[in-house]
Amino acid sequence: AISGAINWLIEAGAFNILVLTHSASPPNAKLAGAGIATVTSYLSLRYWAFRDSSRANPASEIASFIGVNLAAALLMYCVTALGQMVVDSESIWVQNAIANGFAVILAMIFRYVCYAKFTFRPTGSET
Repeated sequence: AISGAINWLIEAGAFNILVLTHSASPPNAKLAGAGIATVTSYLSLRYWAFRDSSRANPASEIASFIGVNLAAALLMYCVTALGQMVVDSESIWVQNAIANGFAVILAMIFRYVCYAKFTFRPTGSET
């Protein structure tokens, strides 16, 4: 939970900096924020949250992690873009609720399931 909260702050912070100071579109800012947070997320999950799981094939683990995060980033991008089209609000509060609230919750559930099943699975488990 702590790892997730820290990475959410990194992702949400990057989103707000890009939207507020660089006039990035919310979907693009969400995608960039997710990319930045992916690095710190892997390090915190591998060396803290899932430190007791096997590491028989590090290259496969990293590839799976990247794949899961690319899919989650695409999910957040689509949810943010759809939310922006449906709500059509310039309010940073509304954009944050969509991008850093609803989109993140959906991606978090997706990531959790995929990490436990595919990325950081226990020794001897099959996919």
